[in-house]
Amino acid sequence: MEYRSLGNTDIKVSVIGFGAWGIGGLTEGASSYGASDDSSSLLALNTALDHGINFYDTSNVYGNGHSEYLLGQAFKSVRDEVVISSKVGLATFEKKISMTARNIRLSVEGSLRRLQTDYLDCLHLHKVGVDELESFPEIYESLVLLKKEGKVRSLAISLGSPDEALSPQIKQFFDAVQVNFSMLDMRIIKNGFLPNKPHSVGVLARTPLNFGFLASNFPLSIKFDERDHRSNWSRDHITGWIRGANTILAKAGLTKLDETKDRVAYALRFCTSFDAVTSVIPGMLNADEVKQNLRSLKMRKFSSEMIEEIYKEYTAWDSSAMKNRSSN
Repeated sequence: MEYRSLGNTDIKVSVIGFGAWGIGGLTEGASSYGASDDSSSLLALNTALDHGINFYDTSNVYGNGHSEYLLGQAFKSVRDEVVISSKVGLATFEKKISMTARNIRLSVEGSLRRLQTDYLDCLHLHKVGVDELESFPEIYESLVLLKKEGKVRSLAISLGSPDEALSPQIKQFFDAVQVNFSMLDMRIIKNGFLPNKPHSVGVLARTPLNFGFLASNFPLSIKFDERDHRSNWSRDHITGWIRGANTILAKAGLTKLDETKDRVAYALRFCTSFDAVTSVIPGMLNADEVKQNLRSLKMRKFSSEMIEEIYKEYTAWDSSAMKNRSSN
């Protein structure tokens, strides 16, 4: 396992982290990846730790707190061996909290109880835009106080738009940013945020498998369960990503497009080939998926020349996809 520094902090995180949204299980509406099994989830968490994964990213709304509860159950006795990240900003997937000092503290303390710990290694703002920090200075002041009290070791923000990463408040206030990045979403390259060398701000790449479209060669006719958040997407969106994933993976050299293990390896290795990416955080529901994700580290990193070729393929596909979306 390779470990990288989280921005300018002394926190070292595994280059492959554990995205813990899925293990939270079902939540009301189309807001999850479906049902989960706690025994499989706990085995996945322990398998991940046994194989060197030390970074676990969760939220108070994943499974309405159930994801945090499982992490607490799994890691209470080995707390100093793991780096736990959680979030504040939402009451449910559909409802934000009022970001007062009191509400922020109550939310964080709730997370700490479920995680069975007295501190978070990283606390993210969740669905809170950088513009809100200027309008409501109480938000950042509350985070700083929690850090001074030792309840939080580092501060981060989960960005809705990659362009927010270019805001001056990012370097001013945060140790890390969490942002979408994958072979099917290279907006942080396109806008110039992601350099080739390590960043002064940690970069946590969420959705590196692009909501499963890079992991599985879905049939064009696929229909997601109504409780799956992907069921909200248009048919054009879904078929566009299916075709785009196959086109870009083929450009990267993958010949067996139906082989999930190879698709996953290529997709994750692409992201970790950037030294500026601190950790990628794919979701993992069971031990087999943990091992499958780790398999990517056995591949050589993509060369800068290959990355450039893949990026060209992405921009061509993205321009076409955007044109099709705007005409529908």
